[in-house]
Amino acid sequence: MKVYTAQTAPWSVENDEDLVLIKEGFSWVAFFLGPIWALWHRLWIIALIVLTGYFLINLGGNFLDLGSKTILIAQFTFSFCLGLWGNDCRRWNLMRQGYVLRTVVTGSKFEDIERAYFNKLQQNML
Repeated sequence: MKVYTAQTAPWSVENDEDLVLIKEGFSWVAFFLGPIWALWHRLWIIALIVLTGYFLINLGGNFLDLGSKTILIAQFTFSFCLGLWGNDCRRWNLMRQGYVLRTVVTGSKFEDIERAYFNKLQQNML
């Protein structure tokens, strides 16, 4: 069962307009493609932090002569942290833009999650 948070823009005219569903949990895409993932989601600050982090890990590792295995472990740990907190960064960015957390929905497929959101929305309107 997958858990998603549903966030919408308060200025939306329609209830489904500007709806963003963000998965709870680990982001494999953020883990493997950190800076590209951040740029794709328009997380400019996070992309800058990730690129700077990788640069500093390489620079610091080479400056301290830590060895390639240690630098690789540090990069892996940095990527793992981005995978853990990547979706939270997306929520933070949306909240900065004024988006509001509407509800939490669950389902096995993405279509089920969308349906659950609209069912909850319809129940709240009655």
